[in-house]
Amino acid sequence: MKKRKIPVYVQTNRSGSQSFVVPLGKSDGKRVRKAFKTKAEAQTAYELWQVQKKNQGQAAFTLALDKRIDAVKAIEILGTDISLIDAARYYRQHVLSYKTAPVISEIIERFVKDGIQAGDRPRTLTDKKGRGKMFAADFGTRRLSDLSLEELKDWLADDEWGALSRINYRRMISQIYNYAHKHQWVDSNLAKTN
Repeated sequence: MKKRKIPVYVQTNRSGSQSFVVPLGKSDGKRVRKAFKTKAEAQTAYELWQVQKKNQGQAAFTLALDKRIDAVKAIEILGTDISLIDAARYYRQHVLSYKTAPVISEIIERFVKDGIQAGDRPRTLTDKKGRGKMFAADFGTRRLSDLSLEELKDWLADDEWGALSRINYRRMISQIYNYAHKHQWVDSNLAKTN
């Protein structure tokens, strides 16, 4: 078998010294070239890159067919601006991190219980229980991290409530989010009032 020629290019630096440059594929759509002090280092780097490229290419084929199809579909959904790795990291940070969080009804129970222990006024406790119960009636079996901003906005736009009721519900839900954030059950407060 004929040995493949390694494409090493000589580059003269501003200082007058020479570097040996090899192409090492593409990253984010741009060609990657790396310079080395000696030709031997450049050749070794190129050979290692070839082995790595071959191994990575073969690794893709060890994935089950359904996983490869999922990857293709995910790339179609994400488009070319976002990598699967970035999407996976985001998912891990913003979704998987909160999968063990309690559901909304449990958070509200703890929120009220902690209010009792903290000595909240009776009117405040009644407000927490009443508004919390209404919120839990619609979303109690879900996690706060699973709610979307649109769902929350739609819920707060209930036609049966007046403007003051909407403000009070939003304030109470914001407090529930703050409580959950303090316990690391959500990463942000969707109901934050500004």
